[in-house]
Amino acid sequence: MALAIARKERLCQELDRLYREEAFLGKPAAGQPFYEYYYRQQADAFVAGYCHKAAGLLLAVEQTRDNQGRALELATALLQTGWPDIAAHLRSSGSMVPFDSFWHSPQALSQSEKAEITRDNFCVFLYLANLLHKEIKNDTALFELIFTNCVKEELYFRTKFAISH
Repeated sequence: MALAIARKERLCQELDRLYREEAFLGKPAAGQPFYEYYYRQQADAFVAGYCHKAAGLLLAVEQTRDNQGRALELATALLQTGWPDIAAHLRSSGSMVPFDSFWHSPQALSQSEKAEITRDNFCVFLYLANLLHKEIKNDTALFELIFTNCVKEELYFRTKFAISH
């Protein structure tokens, strides 16, 4: 998720603003060797720096008790800004969100988003659905294939990191 956020320039600007205005965010998350390695393998130093800021916000959603509600609000708004079509689909769906119909619809993604199922778009779809308390109808071969590929990629990096470090 952090990498998906950091790849969008306008969200990087928003992260800068949030870190200036929201004292509870403190310093960007850093120092976790796995994440540093992962970010550097996936992106340049500029994007990797914003990965740490995005990770700090996402970790605040999961770990910060005093400001968890505010962190959740900020993370949800950030993702809705970055992926408005995904957010609109999730908001307009009932508690069970159809997966395939969104990705196969030619009108699903605007010109501002790639009309393909990228790892970033898929991760945002899953994470934002979770934040909005939606369940994804995942009983299709398409969902299973994409999910399995994402998990394999994640395991590859975790294994590679563990072996080389």
